[in-house]
Amino acid sequence: MKSEPNIREAISVIKNGGLVLHPTGGLWGLAADPYNEDAVDRLRLAKWVPPGPRPFVILIESGWLSDVCDIEKLPSGMVARILRLVERFWPGGLTLILPASESAPRTVCVNGATGPTIAVRCDDHPAALALCKGFGKPLISTSSNRTGQDPPGILEDVDPGIRAAAFVVDSAPPPSGQGSTIVDVCTPVPQIRRSGRVPAQHVLELLGRPRQNS
Repeated sequence: MKSEPNIREAISVIKNGGLVLHPTGGLWGLAADPYNEDAVDRLRLAKWVPPGPRPFVILIESGWLSDVCDIEKLPSGMVARILRLVERFWPGGLTLILPASESAPRTVCVNGATGPTIAVRCDDHPAALALCKGFGKPLISTSSNRTGQDPPGILEDVDPGIRAAAFVVDSAPPPSGQGSTIVDVCTPVPQIRRSGRVPAQHVLELLGRPRQNS
């Protein structure tokens, strides 16, 4: 990984409302402070995101789950299953869509059928972990592509406009090139929203759902 001063500089950029381009375990991510509306607007502009609610993924440390999520809103029996998923796949390539807590940043929440939801992950890349730990609170880390483009797995594929708008943390190891598996547990039956690094079948089994035919 790049030197500690490089990470410290990146954290300073985020704290001052800037954007940071960094590797995750799967793809290149674009980080910003979700509690800073100007920073979120800057991120939207860089990604060409249309106005309106946008469920940007939030990076957290695993111990911060209750800070941004209210899993007690889930049906009885689901809480223990969610905690098993977290224990098994965090840090790692699993993103969970969960009920948002009162203290969750509303800039990245989306209103679901039973209230606001938020997408969270504890990533396993050393740079992503260091940024999150150093920032000290939840951090937006969305894919670093513009709307309509493919998410980049290598730095050279990141749009030049995004690279110019962000501080770059280029550190080993390189991303795997495969995005996280996204699971929505705010629906009556948990849904795999995107297949990725964590096999969907393993997730479904821990959620108490039968295997799906491949």
